Amino acid sequence: ISLIRWTGEQPFLAAAIIIALNFLFGPFILDLSLKWFHKFRWATPDELPGHLKNFISAACNARNIPFPRCGIINDGNPNAFTDGHTPGNARLVFTTGAIEMLNEEELEAVAGHELGHILHWDMLVMTLAGLVPIVLYYIYRFCIRSSRGAKKGNPLPFIGLIAYALYMITEYVVLFLS
Repeated sequence: ISLIRWTGEQPFLAAAIIIALNFLFGPFILDLSLKWFHKFRWATPDELPGHLKNFISAACNARNIPFPRCGIINDGNPNAFTDGHTPGNARLVFTTGAIEMLNEEELEAVAGHELGHILHWDMLVMTLAGLVPIVLYYIYRFCIRSSRGAKKGNPLPFIGLIAYALYMITEYVVLFLS
C-alpha cells in the first residue's frame, strides 16, 4: 500500500525539485564527501606545479573566467574533474597520480579539457540535460495512464510511445554529453 498517491504532475515536480537541490547543494556535498572519504585537500595556486599554475592562469585570463578553486586528491590514479555551479565558483580537482605521471604537456591538456567544462558551463548544461529525459518519461506515463479505457482513435497512446522513444534516446544523449 502506497502512503503517497502520486497524481498528475507531482512526480515531475518532485524530480525537478530533486535536480534543483542537487544542482544547488551538490558541489558542497561533493566537497564534504571528498574530505571525509578521500585524502583530499584544497590547494592554493602556488601549491600547484609552476607550469600548471601558469597554464591555468593564462587560460583563465584569455577567456575572462576566474581562476578555479583547485583541489588535490592523494590517489595514484591519474584523474581530474570539475564541479561547481558556474565559472565563478568552479572547482578543479587533480589526483596526485595525474600530477606525478603526466608530463607537462599532458597535464596542461587535461587542465585545458577541464577548463573547457568550466568555460562552457557544463555543470548547468548537464543538470538541464538530465531534466529532459525525466519530462519525456512523465509525458509517456501520463499518456499511457490517461489512455486506459479511452475510445479508439485516441492519440494519447501514440504520443506516449513517441515520448518513450524520445526518453530512451535522450538518456543516451545525456550519457554521451557526460
